[in-house]
Amino acid sequence: MEICSAAIVGPIGEKITNCAVDPVFRQLDYLVHFRSNVNNLSDQRKKLVETRDFVQHAVDSAKSNGDEIEGMVVEWLSITKKFSDEVDRFFNEANGRSLRWWNMLSRHRFSRRATKMAMEVVKAIEEGRFERVAYRIPPQGIMMLNNSKKFEAFESRVLILKEIIEALADANASVIVVHGMGGVGKTTLVEEIARLVIEGKLFDALAMTTVTQIPNVKRIQGEIADQLGLKFEEEKDRVRADRLRRRLEMEKKVLVILDDVWAKLDLEDVGISSHHKGCKILVTSRKDDLYFGDFGTQKNIKIDVLAKKEARNFFNKMACDFVESSNDSDPEMEAVATELADECAGLPLALATVAQALKGKGRPIWNDALHELKFPSQPNNYGVNKEAYSSLKLSYKSLNRDEARSLFLLCSLFPQDYQINIKYLLMYAMGLGLLNGMNSLAAAKWRILSLVDELKTSYLLLDGADSDFVKMHDIVRDTAILIASKMKSKYLVRHGSGESLWPSMDEFKDYTAISLGCSDHSELPEFICPQLRFLLLVGKRTSLRLPEKFFAGMQELRVLDLTSLCIQRLPSSIDELVNLHTLCLDDCVLPDMSIVGELKKLEILSLRASDIIALPRVIGELTNLKVLNLSNCFKLKVIPANLLSKLTGLSELYMDNSFKHWNVGHMNEGNINARISELNNLPRLTTLHVHIPNPTLLPNASVFGNLSGYRILIGDGWDWSGKFETSKTLKLKLERGIQREDAIQALLENTENLYLDELGSASARDILFSLDHKGFPKLKCLRVKNNSEIVSVVNSDSMQHLHSAFPLLESLFLKNLDELGSICRGRLPQMSFRNLKIVKVESCNRLKFVFPSFMGRGGLIHLQKLEISECRAMETIVSKGIETQMQINGDKWDEKNKIEFPELRSLILQHLPELMSFYCYDSLAVPSTKRDSDQIISAIKTGFHPLLNQQVSFPKLETLKLHALNAGKIWQDQVPSSFSGVKNLTSLSVVDCASIKYLMTITVAQSLVNLERLEINNCKMMQAIIISEDKDLDNNHPSKSILQNQNVFPSLESLVISRMDALETLWDKEATSGSFTKLKKVDIGQCKKLETVFPNYMLNRLTNLERLNVTDCSSVVEIFQVKVPVINGKQVAAIAANHLKELKLLRLPKLKHIWSTDPQRFLSYPSLQLVHTIHCQSLLNIFPVSIAKDLFQLEELKIQFCGVEEIVAKGGAEGDGDEYEDASFVLSGLTSLSLWNLFEFKRFYPGKYTLDCPSLTLLDVRHCKSFKLMEGTSENSTLSSALEKVEDDQSTQRGKIERREADADVLKETSTRKEEITTTVQDNVEAELIEIRAQLQALVVGQNQMMEHLAQLTTTAHQTISK
Repeated sequence: MEICSAAIVGPIGEKITNCAVDPVFRQLDYLVHFRSNVNNLSDQRKKLVETRDFVQHAVDSAKSNGDEIEGMVVEWLSITKKFSDEVDRFFNEANGRSLRWWNMLSRHRFSRRATKMAMEVVKAIEEGRFERVAYRIPPQGIMMLNNSKKFEAFESRVLILKEIIEALADANASVIVVHGMGGVGKTTLVEEIARLVIEGKLFDALAMTTVTQIPNVKRIQGEIADQLGLKFEEEKDRVRADRLRRRLEMEKKVLVILDDVWAKLDLEDVGISSHHKGCKILVTSRKDDLYFGDFGTQKNIKIDVLAKKEARNFFNKMACDFVESSNDSDPEMEAVATELADECAGLPLALATVAQALKGKGRPIWNDALHELKFPSQPNNYGVNKEAYSSLKLSYKSLNRDEARSLFLLCSLFPQDYQINIKYLLMYAMGLGLLNGMNSLAAAKWRILSLVDELKTSYLLLDGADSDFVKMHDIVRDTAILIASKMKSKYLVRHGSGESLWPSMDEFKDYTAISLGCSDHSELPEFICPQLRFLLLVGKRTSLRLPEKFFAGMQELRVLDLTSLCIQRLPSSIDELVNLHTLCLDDCVLPDMSIVGELKKLEILSLRASDIIALPRVIGELTNLKVLNLSNCFKLKVIPANLLSKLTGLSELYMDNSFKHWNVGHMNEGNINARISELNNLPRLTTLHVHIPNPTLLPNASVFGNLSGYRILIGDGWDWSGKFETSKTLKLKLERGIQREDAIQALLENTENLYLDELGSASARDILFSLDHKGFPKLKCLRVKNNSEIVSVVNSDSMQHLHSAFPLLESLFLKNLDELGSICRGRLPQMSFRNLKIVKVESCNRLKFVFPSFMGRGGLIHLQKLEISECRAMETIVSKGIETQMQINGDKWDEKNKIEFPELRSLILQHLPELMSFYCYDSLAVPSTKRDSDQIISAIKTGFHPLLNQQVSFPKLETLKLHALNAGKIWQDQVPSSFSGVKNLTSLSVVDCASIKYLMTITVAQSLVNLERLEINNCKMMQAIIISEDKDLDNNHPSKSILQNQNVFPSLESLVISRMDALETLWDKEATSGSFTKLKKVDIGQCKKLETVFPNYMLNRLTNLERLNVTDCSSVVEIFQVKVPVINGKQVAAIAANHLKELKLLRLPKLKHIWSTDPQRFLSYPSLQLVHTIHCQSLLNIFPVSIAKDLFQLEELKIQFCGVEEIVAKGGAEGDGDEYEDASFVLSGLTSLSLWNLFEFKRFYPGKYTLDCPSLTLLDVRHCKSFKLMEGTSENSTLSSALEKVEDDQSTQRGKIERREADADVLKETSTRKEEITTTVQDNVEAELIEIRAQLQALVVGQNQMMEHLAQLTTTAHQTISK
């Protein structure tokens, strides 16, 4: 029958598709194409799964990089997951039914469902083609602000600080140069400026970078881009500059701080444009003659040394408080302290270092230090002044250990402002033997960290980018090089093309350390350095040729570091380095390394990020090797068999993101790779970073048992992304259970950071149940995902010996665990989970609660962040048994059952459709009587069971996000006056909560005194944000006036309201004048019932409002409802000037007025800079005349697709005043005026007026036929000069248009002929369509007869079967 029907329809099927068919034929199509519709849905399902997996992988990768996922991506993943589940249910249902040809009703229904679902899936697939899934969060501040330096509020510095702030606020000053001698505190000062800018939100964006004496444009671009969330993929400086320029221009106001500039820098080459008027540049320099003339007005501010009184006070504060004047102070010590401070000549760097060096020391040492400062050795031309040199040398000499002094000098060998990796300090120090003969690497690590802390305490080192790095101030570095030059340890340090590379050859015999930048050199000469012990050559993947005898005169060399060089071949003379202990060839191109096997004393070999493909066999001959670093050697595919087993002295092996081809190859061919079991022959191995894709190849358990630090990845599919914050990390993925149980358990017993992914059933029970009796006593972080067997994390019922479970665990992450029913089954000892700080649970669809009640009451005292998402069965966060249930009568609770999360800062609950309450009953509890059952049912009704009630307290909660929940209310209506459960909340986001009718009652709102950000989105039933406790939204009962003398949201700065269909007002009339007074940004969109944005009673509370965006609100009639108060016939004095800067009104079809009437000076907006009104068809005008007269700072005015007749209304929006007959408008800041498609637009102002726009550079007028811009203007208007310039540009464009019109005339005749042909074709098509419809009608009649006949046959068949 299906074939027959297809034969009938086939000849005209294509035409049917292109017709507007009647519903009857569409239904027939469902029946005829049943199979193809179902198959199409199946195909689309596969595509959807592939697309979703692709997006999910991108999301996972972005998360591992710390990026923030786009909201639309998160929502799309959630929707597609629901689509997938719905399609799966469809096929499960279809497979369980008989859908043969005679079951036409079912086939029709399923075919129709399949068609519509396929259309939705196709749409979802299209929507899933994201250009990006995440964005990099611009740093909240800049990393330099984490520096250990602290700004001291000296009177002189505060004055300079104010001067800089005023210069930044000056619209005419584009560049501010802060100059002064080295060490005077320029960097500390601008860092304080940056902190103030961030805290005060003075700029939309801020970036700070250090330029240095030899600028590296690519690095400068990269550091600025990182702080703006921009990621470069280009290599060329010019292309990067163009992208950075465009990114900076996206910010209305941006501050770029360039620290330590030695000479004029071409900012255009960096990507900082002189045309971006909103970009301010703050520069620090030792030079007072820097001039950036291309960037407009420059202001120079000198920062001098401290006055004597300030210097003495600062020294006393840093050295010891007892020096300050007091009754029991020592006059002689005071005198010495005063002289010491004076000798530092007011230089803050010198004062800090000397004071710290003498802190806690006795008078003899102070007197000796004073003598040292008074009679110092004279520094030479290293650029270090006498005072700085003397004070820093004193700090150097005051260090407690020779090792610290040696490490201090060693740090000076790195380039200026370099991020010094502490691991390299360790390798260098070990190679040079600076640690008093210490041979143990583990002990050496602790010693290096101790020495670094000592140097930081003495202000000789600074904090680096993170805990693994340090920095050295340029003055301190120069001093260290100078100190070394006057000792036996003479240093040569040259980095950058601006420095002379080589001194005279005679001087080389005295050098003990050489550090050179080789980026601009392709070859180095031969020289003799008999005392050289340290050699560092740094390039940028630079091709460098070394002479064959380059190392011939360096027999004492102990450390050789060749970084980022393309070395054609290592010179044969390298085998003469008989004393070499440390060799670093990081990020190098190395064609041949076989000669390295001759370095028999080598202890440390680092090949990190080099392009080596095969590790030479001769490496196995380095029997003294202690450290082998092969990290990030992406091309490394071959490590010969038995090579590693020969390195019996190896203590540390690093193979992060590198070799993983264990046991690959053929023994018969002699090219088999190393076996992981070779590690069994390394008895001294203490640190191991390795990836073992095949779990069956694990070495003996004894190897893992001796490790003090490890990063081990077991199983395929792992990567090395993410932060490794602990020393012992294990990533485990097993498909067929544990093959080497002893080895796995040896790792698990000591692991601090554990990742579990896709474990088989046997593996899951072995790890999560069998090992639970030990409780993972050292584990700090646990991540478990993608498992369908795990039913609980801890099962105390199966533990033979009840020990504390996870006593040190800080982070717990659970994701995609299909069978997880509980995190904890059974009661646990008191210290279990005691240290938990972060919990994230995602996509665990059988989990009904997170914490049992005994954990919620006092067991989670350190929890700081809780995030639960995509758990379809989740009913409550903390379960509560029947024995502790509330007393229904009187709605009272037992105080002993109250739970508190004293340290919780962030709570995120999203996509939990069954969530009833944060703290509720155990869902598995069974009521003992019908009365108990009735009480429970009554208690869990949405209307009576708020998500958060007074029994749950979060005294330090700062962020609360509630997305896609079905709870009827968030907080209970009436809370006691002492309620402080969320008093520290600063950010609240409520999205897609369809059942909530109001956000909170007034008493709850009054407790949110610190709330700064509020977002409400797509809560369809919400009618009000704040209501009185007794207000009934359903019955519209009046509410009492309970807001007297009560402030609501006094700290709120940002308000975002969108897609709120039922919301009619945002504010409460009875709130006091202190409510909402700190609002700075308001975004309102798609609120269908909202008519007035700001009622009259709100106007006096909006003085701090800076940005207002109102979009897609179909009922909005007015933005500001203005009613000028009058007392005894006189207008009340004006309120303070508003700070509104940006006003954007988009797609508001009923908007008539922005201001309902002219405020007559009662309101003013002198800070307004940008106004956009687009698609506001009912809008009559933009500004009342009194407001227009104050728009001195207005820069951009854009009016498009509006019904505007005039820009400025005479006497108000209704035209009801004649006060301004001869008006004057000074728009001195206006640079851009855009007027598009204003068909009713007539004039700027209906009366006589003067218009002054001296800065206008862009006038864009399109489709404004009735508009006469100059109509009504007086001779004093300056707009005509601006128009002349604009008209010149427009005349050029007009010529181009006329040429195009001439070309169009040539095509006109051809177009006419085409129209005639088209008309003929249309007539023929219509005739064919009439014939087709007739055929279809006949087909329907036949089909109906066939359906009746089939029904009769079916009835007969059923009767026969019954008989």
